[in-house]
Amino acid sequence: MANITGELFGTRFSTSTVSQLSPGFSARVQAWKNRKLSGPYPFVLIDTLVIRVRKDESVAPMAALIATGVSAEGYRAILGLTLGDSENEASWKTMLEDLKRRGLSGADLIVSDDHKGLKKAAWKHFQGVRWQRCQVDFL
Repeated sequence: MANITGELFGTRFSTSTVSQLSPGFSARVQAWKNRKLSGPYPFVLIDTLVIRVRKDESVAPMAALIATGVSAEGYRAILGLTLGDSENEASWKTMLEDLKRRGLSGADLIVSDDHKGLKKAAWKHFQGVRWQRCQVDFL
């Protein structure tokens, strides 16, 4: 933890200091994850980053599902980030339902890779939205 805090904050904190900061940090993360989304986001980019996390005294791969919105003015915002067991329809269903519950609106175009579960979840929860395969992913 000392190395991570050194990278993030430019100084190293003791283990006891990190332990004292953790409860407040968790509350801030939860507040960010549950915040209301305001304004329409006509463009939504969704993707998965596979990361390795410590779970039950072992390290296992997990899917970090990430949604980025682009406003009509061209401003980008991370709309949501959640962990799932894999990049499957069920994981994306949970993520997209959460985004809608928090107020995501105005989505005209979703850009993603060609993962079948992701596309099925997107079309189910954002009916009528256009989908485009990410050109970088395509190449």
